[in-house]
Amino acid sequence: GAPRPVPADAWRAAVAPWLGTPYVWGGTTRSGVDCSGLTQRLYRAVMGLGLPKHSRDQVLRGRRVPLGSVAPGDLLYLTHKTRGVQHVAVVVEPLADMRRRYHLRSARRFDGADAERDDRARPGADPAGAGDALDRGGRGARDLGTVGDDRTGEAGWPADLRRRWRAIRALADADVHVVGLASTEGAAMVRFLWSQGVHRLTVHDFQPADQVEAAFRRMHVGMPAAERGRVWRALADLPIERRFGDRYLEGIADAGAVFAGQAWYLYPPNLPTLTELRAAGVPFYGITELYFDLSPAPVLAVTGSNGKSTTSRLVEAILRHTACRVYYAGNERRSVQVLGELGAMRPDDWLVLEVSNRQLADVAPRPRIGVVLNVLPNHLDEHGGSFEAYAAVKRKLVAGQGPGDHAVLNADNPATRAMAAGLGGTVWWFSRTTPVERGAWLADGRVWLRRGHDDPPLDAGPAAAARLVGTHNHENVLAAALAAWLAGADVAAIRRGIAGFRGLRHRTQLVWRARGVDYYDDLNSTTPQATVAALTALAAPIVLIAGGDDKGLDLGPLAHAVATRVRRLVLLPGAGSDRIEAAVRAAMAGRAAEGGPPGGAAAA
Repeated sequence: GAPRPVPADAWRAAVAPWLGTPYVWGGTTRSGVDCSGLTQRLYRAVMGLGLPKHSRDQVLRGRRVPLGSVAPGDLLYLTHKTRGVQHVAVVVEPLADMRRRYHLRSARRFDGADAERDDRARPGADPAGAGDALDRGGRGARDLGTVGDDRTGEAGWPADLRRRWRAIRALADADVHVVGLASTEGAAMVRFLWSQGVHRLTVHDFQPADQVEAAFRRMHVGMPAAERGRVWRALADLPIERRFGDRYLEGIADAGAVFAGQAWYLYPPNLPTLTELRAAGVPFYGITELYFDLSPAPVLAVTGSNGKSTTSRLVEAILRHTACRVYYAGNERRSVQVLGELGAMRPDDWLVLEVSNRQLADVAPRPRIGVVLNVLPNHLDEHGGSFEAYAAVKRKLVAGQGPGDHAVLNADNPATRAMAAGLGGTVWWFSRTTPVERGAWLADGRVWLRRGHDDPPLDAGPAAAARLVGTHNHENVLAAALAAWLAGADVAAIRRGIAGFRGLRHRTQLVWRARGVDYYDDLNSTTPQATVAALTALAAPIVLIAGGDDKGLDLGPLAHAVATRVRRLVLLPGAGSDRIEAAVRAAMAGRAAEGGPPGGAAAA
């Protein structure tokens, strides 16, 4: 095919984000890459071409170029004087330094038809079932700006998937604006778009220019500090337009397309500018839409008012004990986005997503496996105060499913139980209280699975093996075990995954033990129901530190739990704290009037 037109500095710009990446034989990701893996990635990013996997195969193809005539983008094949091809390099600058260290064996130029694919397995390239998360494209996979090696070849993708990828690459001719550079989603979308040849980029952040880097580092706490710095420098070096601080959203009215993070509509500076652009028909994208639209791997997505981070991570942990490769992306700061690895995903991999109601609001997803853990009052201020509207957004995760898809629902939660009617996928249930005909349930503390009423149940081991505090976490274990089972995990993998899982930070996490007192971090309990679950799980007496902003939710159940299980209540400043204090005092007065036992919380 004809080569893609390449600007003079395209190769240098494409190489820059890879500087500092460690060498790993067979590697193709930012966790580690070898020479031929790097050339594959660069050619895919700059030229849109695929190369053979091995340097010894690459050197047999392409057009021979005299060493005196090499140009940027040509590949040099190097030896150490007497041996065969040992190394391949991309020309981006003069060759003098290379010639001092290597004997240049030959040069090749690839410009389309001669760049044939070679899909033989590359030794050491993330073998299924081996290596840790950094080597398998999951939690530790780092994308700094290019899409992964196309393992199966785009020619093997379904036509609609290829069409969606072409639609993104067609934005190379448009003025594209990305809102929220410092955020994990915004930064990942900038790197992804650049890798697809979308270089007419303008990035926005309402932070002043001298504070954007600090905000980026705060938001990307899932990356090691050194890597955060390397990624930021790569972003800072991109030749793109920047609109920070007082210039925020400047020029966005002329955008040909807009990419924004999930919560863009919650920030007053975005209103009404962005809503007016959407109403005018300007293409609007979010990272969740990109994952669902562009993933060659089937998607296993988890949502719910409570427990989605724990459950999705447990699914990932279980699938790590199978032969498939697993990619994970969450919606909080400790999750490193894997948008840049989409091109490396295969149909026999799994992409596990944690999905919030904000991410569901503007998408029509169709996950292969969709899990709705529960729906409880939360974020109602974003849905006009309507619980029904909030539940309808959660149902969107499974509403678009069809034959061959699976909806995993909580039989013990009224809102999720009501979702089953009219679904096009197969409905599976999980229950902490009673056996189900098809799905997972808890009996005698153990997880049981079955595909139908006539099938013998399978014992997936004790739920408590996960060492998660509270009966509410038994529901998370049930949902994760069932979803992973539907994704191909056997009972042995489920047991190993559950036994090795230690929970997540800020979720009823034991952080300190001294003088007979246990200190738990439950910072992510941002709803009354989540806090009640934690109070129920922990042994009394309890000192509770709570409060802050007011979501306008019903505090009755929380007040009752505090009045009965908390010895002392410490309230942080905020409008929500005033309501909590009033509700708890009313609950204590009610208990006293009813002749309840003495005691209860003392507010501080």
